[in-house]
Amino acid sequence: MKQCMIVSGAPAAGVLPVSTGEYVIACDAGVGHALKAGRKPDLLVGDFDTYKETLPEGIPVLRAPSEKDDTDTMMAVRYALEQGFERIRICAALGGRLDHSIGNLSAAAYVAERLGSCYVYGARETAILLYNESICLKRNYGAEICKSEDVEDKVPTEYVSVFSWSEEARGVSYRGLKYPLEDATLTRAFALGISNEFAAEEAVISVKDGMLLIIVASD
Repeated sequence: MKQCMIVSGAPAAGVLPVSTGEYVIACDAGVGHALKAGRKPDLLVGDFDTYKETLPEGIPVLRAPSEKDDTDTMMAVRYALEQGFERIRICAALGGRLDHSIGNLSAAAYVAERLGSCYVYGARETAILLYNESICLKRNYGAEICKSEDVEDKVPTEYVSVFSWSEEARGVSYRGLKYPLEDATLTRAFALGISNEFAAEEAVISVKDGMLLIIVASD
């Protein structure tokens, strides 16, 4: 499977969960996050109005004008899809400006519409956009991925919140959580699924028709 990790530019990056062999695209300030983590990007994308250092040599650059329709992250998403990557994840994408976080979630939704799901990582939480698919989450998944300087290694509680990202999400079920759900309909205007908790080592969340936003957050 061709895999791509896009490194965005949120102020607090947390741990960059890059897999071996994963193609890495760094967007603007994400260049600094990737280099700090010891991972040389395979491609640099953006207008670089935030990253003020000299760009590393020997890496291709997809440069954008400062005035554009797509965000740097969305440019990277489009490029990754055009290149045929079958799994696309976005990190250092949450916890900065709210509009930037929502923009990154929207870019992830664009991915999910085409690939079924997209994981988005912040310093304190993991978000998953899930479209007509099922996923299995393991207890302490977010705690392992989202460690940062202000989060303890041992996170006592992980909360799993489920929202409808589409106007309606039908056939929503989850098992392995404290409050299960079976074949329900969630709407964007009513937040039913906040602050659920793991009741087993694994939880399965699925949606038959629509898109979910799932957030795994530490206490």
